[in-house]
Amino acid sequence: MDLKIIKQTEVPFLSRKEVEADAGFQGVIPSRVDVKKALAKALACDEKLIVLKRIDNRFSSNSVRITAFQYISEEDMKNIEPRGAPVKAEAKEPAKEGE
Repeated sequence: MDLKIIKQTEVPFLSRKEVEADAGFQGVIPSRVDVKKALAKALACDEKLIVLKRIDNRFSSNSVRITAFQYISEEDMKNIEPRGAPVKAEAKEPAKEGE
């Protein structure tokens, strides 16, 4: 997946940056976890500080538009973001057989 940052807006009042990016891919649309890892690498920050808001797929295209927030600290993120948002981005562990 190739990622290109289109726009970064600093929001000091909320201790975050609003980021828009385009990502090209081959085959299946990348998962939220893969997008979050690629975005963290491109922004040179920790994955825990990124909250994905939207991943919009363009019809019949191998690219997606990503909207995300990059927070300065985990404490700021916990105070501002709704409680369900960080959990949504994490991958669910596969169920073990026999359970």
